[in-house]
Amino acid sequence: RKEPECRELRLSDSFLTQDSKRPCLECIAQVLNINLGHNQNLMDSCRKLYEYAFLIEQIRLGLAKGRIESQNFALLTAQLINDSRINDLKRAADDESFRRTLFREYKIETE
Repeated sequence: RKEPECRELRLSDSFLTQDSKRPCLECIAQVLNINLGHNQNLMDSCRKLYEYAFLIEQIRLGLAKGRIESQNFALLTAQLINDSRINDLKRAADDESFRRTLFREYKIETE
């Protein structure tokens, strides 16, 4: 799904009842799109963020091509780590909790 470069979220939008009164207190969060190809100035100034976005993009491409299953996920991760653009993510990719999170988020079946 297409997301804008930046959007604003308001806490009051999550309330079940929406009345016409303005809330006494409002929390507004600015949400930045950190997918690869978005917010280039931010990516240029934060190498680790770029590397993370690159890794996630590669995983998405692998899923779209049907290449990622639980058996070859570790192999794909190792190949991506060898790519000089994401060397700083080696520790994160070796972390079991990081892998479990990716499996859950991208609905990769485990045995």
